[in-house]
Parts: sequence; structure tokens; C-alpha cells
Amino acid sequence: MSNEVGAEVKAAAKKAEVRSLTKSFRRMSIWERGHFANSFRLNPVTEIDISPESLRLKRRYGEDRSYAWSDIEDSFFIKKRAYKAYGAGTGGTFTKRELHIVTRHETYKIDVSSNFPDFKHSRKMLMALKKYLFIFDR
Repeated sequence: MSNEVGAEVKAAAKKAEVRSLTKSFRRMSIWERGHFANSFRLNPVTEIDISPESLRLKRRYGEDRSYAWSDIEDSFFIKKRAYKAYGAGTGGTFTKRELHIVTRHETYKIDVSSNFPDFKHSRKMLMALKKYLFIFDR
């Protein structure tokens, strides 16, 4: 019986270690992003969890998807010129930078622009993703 208890303790310790290494990023609210998102999505990614074993993507509607790093087929940035108006007679153009994560089932698009990104700490999120993915510009 002590071997079983020891195995359970080791498993719990490993889960706690993985949890401590997991980084979570939350999508900002509409007010935090600057009234409108740069990329309109009906079902956006609302949370990203990055762990040494996998990437978990949570969407507003639907189930959470978890992918092992080997299951991600491609990841790249697309840069575009974008226009955003702030109200009557105000607005401007900027470079919109979108991160695309391609899996067998879906392609996820996340705005990581320096102006109005989807996620609060997008630079930290990109640094964490670059530990496990090779992300290139298209």
C-alpha cells in the first residue's frame, strides 16, 4: 500500500509542477482593447494556456481544445495595413499583425499588434510560444 501512496504523491507533485510552469493569457475586454477589436470574430479565442506539454485554447463558445506541440502543423504572422476610427473625424492606419496557429482541425487567428492587441500581455505570450513553436513572417 505504501507504493501506491508514493505513486499518488509523485503524480500529484508532477501535476503541481506542470501547473506552475503553465502560463495563462486572457483576452482583454472590449473596453480594454479600445472599443473594437481589429479582427472581428464570432467565436474568438478567449484564453491561452501554454505548458511544456501542450497548448490549450479556450473559445467563447464551444469546447476547450488542447494540442500537443507536435500536433500544431504551422504557425506564422501575417502583417496588413489596417484602419481604425475612434469617432467622428478621427482615425488612422497602422500595421495589423495576426498570429495564425494551424492544427489539423482548425486555424486560430489572434491579433498581436502593438496597437489594440487581443491579449493583455501579447509580448510575453509570444515569448512563451516561441519556446515551443517556430513562428515565421509571411
